Amino acid sequence: MAGLAQLKKRLRSVEMSGQLAGAMKTVSSAKYAKLTRSYALYRIRADELERLNTLCGGSPETPAAEDAPDCLVVLGHSKGFCGGYNADLHAFAEAAVRANPGAMTILCGKKTITYFEEKGLPAADTFLLPDLPDPDACRSLIGRVSELYHSGKVRSVRLIYQSFVNSLTQAPVEKTVLPPCPAQESGGGEDVLWIPDRQTVARGLQEKIFQTTFFRVILEAALGAQAATLNAMRTAYD
Repeated sequence: MAGLAQLKKRLRSVEMSGQLAGAMKTVSSAKYAKLTRSYALYRIRADELERLNTLCGGSPETPAAEDAPDCLVVLGHSKGFCGGYNADLHAFAEAAVRANPGAMTILCGKKTITYFEEKGLPAADTFLLPDLPDPDACRSLIGRVSELYHSGKVRSVRLIYQSFVNSLTQAPVEKTVLPPCPAQESGGGEDVLWIPDRQTVARGLQEKIFQTTFFRVILEAALGAQAATLNAMRTAYD
């Protein structure tokens, strides 16, 4: 039977764990709120760019060699304490990589990098992104992937990440961002004045759409990670 001293020690440990979980819950709640606002704004921006792309009749494609590999970008999380967020994503990403031998894999997040190293799966490049991503922090990653595609070194770019369904649910998905999906030209495009011309605007839009879509996915992955952390810490605190 536990003595009084052991019981007091146990109670102090439980109290300290509760305080830690409460502090992490507060931090995650603030980050979650900020990411929710940022994600909503970038969704609006992406939708407007897609509307312009539709008016242009779609963006010109960049041809790649037939034997060029696919590029798989895994957007993971650098921290733990987020329930099954990392485990579900890593299992999904591993299956996708093994199903596409020869693909060029780019990893983001400490936990993801460590997981792939332990599994003996090679990575062409690795990046660490902050909990609250901003365009400047993601510029090197987005620029690296864009250069690989437009130089013809890869034939497609696919993002593997946890899709944000709601604050309680995230689901691992694979999303192709390059080559761009062909857009159907909508009515009313003839009333738009294109300067200098429609083709030039379409080429510029292609890169803008890619950058915005990529960053929106990064925000969505970060939003899901904070939601998972918030739920885990709320459960631990309760």
